[in-house]
Amino acid sequence: QSEEERRIAGAMCERIHLLFAQLPMQVAYFGPPPAGICLFANESFAHQQGLQQRAIIGLQLREFLNAADRQRVRQLQ
Repeated sequence: QSEEERRIAGAMCERIHLLFAQLPMQVAYFGPPPAGICLFANESFAHQQGLQQRAIIGLQLREFLNAADRQRVRQLQ
């Protein structure tokens, strides 16, 4: 991948983050299992969780799930 391709990809990621940050609905993106670490969360999602937006980044998806949902996720793995 060339330096120009990396620059273009980085700019696209920034645009996507800006778009998601401005949406009035809750948006969060978690990386792949098994860790499922939060890579992005908008202010609406953070507010609903009662956390600061920066505090959510790096948390695992399972921290936002109730016991029944955690069990369903285990069954899917």
